[in-house]
Amino acid sequence: MISRGTLTLFGILLSILSVLVASLSAAQESVAESASRSAFHSAFPWASPCARIVSLAPSLDEVLFTLGLSEHLVGVTQFSRYPEAAKSIPRVGGFLDVNREAVLALRPTLVIALDEMSEAAQSLRNLGLSVEIVTHKTVSGILKSISDIATICRIPERGEEAVRNLQSSVERIGKVTRVPPLRVLVAVGDDSGEGPHRSVYVSGSDGYYSELLHLLGAENVHAGLTMSVPTLSAEGLVALDPDVVLVVSSKILDAQERQRVISAWHQVPGLRIATHKTVYVLDQDFMTIPGPRYVEALGQISEVLHAALAALDRKA
Repeated sequence: MISRGTLTLFGILLSILSVLVASLSAAQESVAESASRSAFHSAFPWASPCARIVSLAPSLDEVLFTLGLSEHLVGVTQFSRYPEAAKSIPRVGGFLDVNREAVLALRPTLVIALDEMSEAAQSLRNLGLSVEIVTHKTVSGILKSISDIATICRIPERGEEAVRNLQSSVERIGKVTRVPPLRVLVAVGDDSGEGPHRSVYVSGSDGYYSELLHLLGAENVHAGLTMSVPTLSAEGLVALDPDVVLVVSSKILDAQERQRVISAWHQVPGLRIATHKTVYVLDQDFMTIPGPRYVEALGQISEVLHAALAALDRKA
């Protein structure tokens, strides 16, 4: 007959055995999961840091699509319109009013922002999110952002290829369409039709548009810095005496609106552009979104500068 002590000992041994079996099973599952993750990351090296990305600017959307990461883009701002596929991605607020709750709900593994958004970026970091900040204020900044994001997402070769392609396109445009040193003024966001009859925002020598002009051989007549408030009056514009005015509109204009904007500039006494008719409206969306499509912006500026040259030659 088995004693009560033997039964107790048997029960203890059985319990220990059960614990050991469970631990072994858990260890095997852990090893299997680890192997599975390892195999997954080998096949998809970007998966860990960039599995779920939230972009806080339209230009960043374009970078991610350029790098082939669109399937991992789970959130964008309300201003995202390009490429077409970006329109169907969930919105997380605007450029200056990011909805933190909406971002959190998307469970991003990475949030990407521009350096102008440092306050919003820090607030998201405070919530425990991984946030990468890049700059798109210059062409070099745009190219660096492509390389940096590609490196973070473990696809550096895609970044290198994208940068090479953009640089090659710029070189081709520069060789074929370089212009004489025209003096150009870039008025940003002037779509009211009031033109220089009120103070206007002018791109300075430190700006993105100035860099594009330089790539084409033209000169920005405004040597000052780009300001966040209107900077020049009609008298100040006359003093600069530009050969060409490029009006970069913040929205697409119809023919009547475009003519109203151009006419407002032609009516300023003392501006040679009124005589030469060298005021051009640039209202394509890529003109106001410094990003990978800066090559298209460069091509558009080149086209109108050559038109201006023809107009100036006729008046000579």
